[in-house]
Amino acid sequence: MTRGRPTPGVTVVIPTYRRPDMLRRAIASVTVQRYPRTLVAVYDNAGDPATEAVTTEFAGSAAQVRYHAHGRNIGANPNFIYALDRIESEYFVILSDDDFLLPGSLERGMAALAGHPDALFVASPVLLVDPGGRVLKVEGRWPPGLYEKPRGIVEMAARGHFMWIGTTFRRRALELAGNLDPSAGAVSDMDFLFRVAARGTFLTIVEPGAVFGWHPSSTSSLPGIDQFWPAWKQVADKLRIDAALPPDSRGRARLDRRLAGYVAAPAQIPPGKAGAGRSLARPPPDADDPGAVRRRIPDSLRAPPRRAGRPPSKGFRRLEGYTAVT
Repeated sequence: MTRGRPTPGVTVVIPTYRRPDMLRRAIASVTVQRYPRTLVAVYDNAGDPATEAVTTEFAGSAAQVRYHAHGRNIGANPNFIYALDRIESEYFVILSDDDFLLPGSLERGMAALAGHPDALFVASPVLLVDPGGRVLKVEGRWPPGLYEKPRGIVEMAARGHFMWIGTTFRRRALELAGNLDPSAGAVSDMDFLFRVAARGTFLTIVEPGAVFGWHPSSTSSLPGIDQFWPAWKQVADKLRIDAALPPDSRGRARLDRRLAGYVAAPAQIPPGKAGAGRSLARPPPDADDPGAVRRRIPDSLRAPPRRAGRPPSKGFRRLEGYTAVT
């Protein structure tokens, strides 16, 4: 874990493995942000010349780009852990190489945190977008505001954890909760966010902050239940004995009830039935039919009911107008 006084600014860590074209898009999405003192830290899992070449393309950009290559493939989670261990800045964002930030994401996140110095992170919605540029789903769309402990973690157990690519963290969150748990495997992001939420307040904002690129070569796009179970139960069991939460409180009782529901559904799927888990995440067979997508998706993107003639809120205008990814 990095020690000492944090430096000003924000670090966007991008662990990567042999996806230079996608990495180029991810880095570019950071360099167009207007927040000053931004560092892009790329961690290459087993050095690849094409990957290193991409990072050199951004020399002289507004954001500094730093590159580190491991001598061998140490594994995806160890690469993330290595990257987080080396964060020196006061704020950080975790960005996968096949995802990217939306314009203004860092500025909005930092502005929100500036108004709430005790908040450990600010989360924004994330758009799940297919290779054709169509929005399949919006994750993490919560009522905006401050969520204090233990209300925040209780709500997270009910609504689901945020996607961390749309989240700006204070380094203090890492210092309080610790790094990723290697034993959490594919749910290490969920485990980390729950542990942080157990230790303090967090913020949510309505404006989307990032795009999750859904594509067939991504294991997180087509997850199997075997990837998550019994890790979900392990995360819930850890929270039930987490010393950061008061042992006897109404909030603890509500959390226990919601954690029980959080793990109940996966527990009903027989071990080894990975296809059942994949069916929950895979777009339906007509996903390539734009008409079918429009018929199926609108409810998840529609703004709350409003009076006739009144324009939608700024946040929903952004969602409704988002039709393509470049």
